[in-house]
Formats: sequence, structure tokens, C-alpha cells
Amino acid sequence: MKSAQHVAANDGRIVDWLVLSALRSSTNRYLHFVEPTPATATREGAFGVTMPNDVQRWLQYTNRYGLVRNETQLLTGLPGLKHALTLKPGTHDVIMLVKLRMLQHDTSPFANVPNHYVVLKEPVIVHGEYAPLTYWSWGNEYGPQTIEKDMFESSYHGAIIAGAERSPFNTKLDSPSPF
Repeated sequence: MKSAQHVAANDGRIVDWLVLSALRSSTNRYLHFVEPTPATATREGAFGVTMPNDVQRWLQYTNRYGLVRNETQLLTGLPGLKHALTLKPGTHDVIMLVKLRMLQHDTSPFANVPNHYVVLKEPVIVHGEYAPLTYWSWGNEYGPQTIEKDMFESSYHGAIIAGAERSPFNTKLDSPSPF
């Protein structure tokens, strides 16, 4: 077991990974994730993919939110910057699905697929050809990070929005909790 100082020195990434990997594993019935090696990195990366409906379901199971909406698009009809401009962090918890390449240089086999979730911390506002983004990921808050509008448009796949409003659509869940 690592010490608290070691975890703090690693920006909380270890804790972030432990919690999220446990959640991911709870719904991964067929593809079992193990520590990747150079030979298995691509396969293991695919096994670690978390689908937006799983994130939505996890948020519903917390019973913290009265309304959890999944407004993501995986393959067609990307929501784009216009959708991102309507998001209201602070009044809702907003979890954006993006291609990691939007945030950092990514040459992995998964660079062109939506493969990363971030929590939006400040509203998205356009400044000329850029859309600064302030977000939480990997155990830290980042930003505002300047993102080119074209990169934002091609890398943003929508958001899962969780708020306190009560809704008849999630007061009774369709399936039992995986926990």
C-alpha cells in the first residue's frame, strides 16, 4: 500500500484510477482488465473503455441526483461547441466526453475515438478562434486551457449532466444496482 505522501506527490492520480477502475470493473462482465504490458496495451485499453450509459447509471445509483441526462454522441452527429456553450457547471455536475487529443498530444491507437471524461468546472466561452476549457481530470483541476475551435468541434462528444431536479424518469431504476 502506498503512503498518503506518495499519493499526494502523484497529484491524486492513483486514487482517481483506483476509484474509476473499480467502477469500470463493476460493469465489465466480459472483458477483464489487467495491467497492460507493451504487447497487450491496445487490447487492454479497449477493455477499459467506459460507455456513457454506464457513467449515467453510476450517477443515478448514488441517489445524489434527481436528474441525470446523457447527451453524448459516440459516432455520428457530434454535439459540437454550440452544445458545450449551453452547459452550466456549478448548477449541475457536467461530465464531458472528449477525445484525449483535445487536451494533450495523443498518438495512441485510440486518438480518434472518444476515450476520456472530464468534469467541466467553468462554463465554455468562445474567444475568437479558441474556447478556453477549465476542467477536472486525473485528480487535478486544469485550465483554463486554450482549445482551438476546430479541435473542440471534432473532439467533443457531449456530456452527462447531473442535477438536483427530480424527474419521473429516474425515480425507479430499470435494473438493480451492480454494487
